[in-house]
Amino acid sequence: MWRRYGDAVYTLITLAIFGFETIVLGALSVSFLLGSTTGIASTPVEGILLAVVVSSASALALLGLYLLSYHFVSAMRDRHQGDRLDSWTEWWVGLALTGPDEPGQVAADRRRLPRVAVDSVLSLLEAVKGEEGDRLKEALASHGVDERFLRRARAGHLTARLDAIEGLGKARLPGAFDLLLELLRHAKRDPHEDRLSAVGRAQAEDVGRAASDGYDAVFVSPAARAAETAAWILRGSGRQLASHGVIDGLAGRDATGGTPEGMAEGIRTLLSAVPEGGVGLAVSHTPFVERAMTGLTGREPAPFAECEGIRVTQTDDGRIEVEEIRRAGPPEG
Repeated sequence: MWRRYGDAVYTLITLAIFGFETIVLGALSVSFLLGSTTGIASTPVEGILLAVVVSSASALALLGLYLLSYHFVSAMRDRHQGDRLDSWTEWWVGLALTGPDEPGQVAADRRRLPRVAVDSVLSLLEAVKGEEGDRLKEALASHGVDERFLRRARAGHLTARLDAIEGLGKARLPGAFDLLLELLRHAKRDPHEDRLSAVGRAQAEDVGRAASDGYDAVFVSPAARAAETAAWILRGSGRQLASHGVIDGLAGRDATGGTPEGMAEGIRTLLSAVPEGGVGLAVSHTPFVERAMTGLTGREPAPFAECEGIRVTQTDDGRIEVEEIRRAGPPEG
């Protein structure tokens, strides 16, 4: 039977009602046994009624006892959990301010924090920022909390996965999230000027509409058509411009002249600038998008059309995964 924690009034009222019914049914049962009740024609009927009354009274008495016991045990458990939560919160605050060793923790227990300890620090991280917050995150990472959340987020029941994702979102632990960057060729350009055509603007806006989560960091080449492509993609996604920058390397203007190796190194650098758990967008040109894929994977792709490119993911263990983004329409020169 569900109830709200601490709802003592509900429990007492329910117990009073069931108790009153139990007393009335008990009195009726006694009157049956003493033979004082009249108006029932047959003895078998009296026996059946007596059995029903006694069983109902017993069931109500057990139910009332269960409610009272459940409330008592839950109250004691909540008090115990509250005391442990307060104790761990005090320790986490002390760690954030002074960095002491854990009181009462032996070496064998240091790699596994209890659930209440994790809950208390996650609540603190919503308010504690700066160096103190970083110190708390380092302590969580040293205990493998990020790995536990990731394992639960990738397997298990849906409720456990959602809880793990929520925990990761609160903790924001370094390395707990994959880094994601989409490197795209600009949209269809005007044939005479460095800007997008009407078709290109609509094309870029459609790409933004298809981006369900939007973009948290934007990088463009120095070309106006690249910046305009990013602007129309953001417009289509409905997101405001966040972290952004103009990157010469996206136009092949790096120390290597835009070689596959140089482009790959540039993409890794941009990945590190994407916020944890976010998605980055980089707008470049052909053949530099193709060279970036070649440098990252060793494979030479077919030419990319407008608004096509690659999705680059850096996993929590440092691996780079590359996926081609292809859309309808043949590539143009």
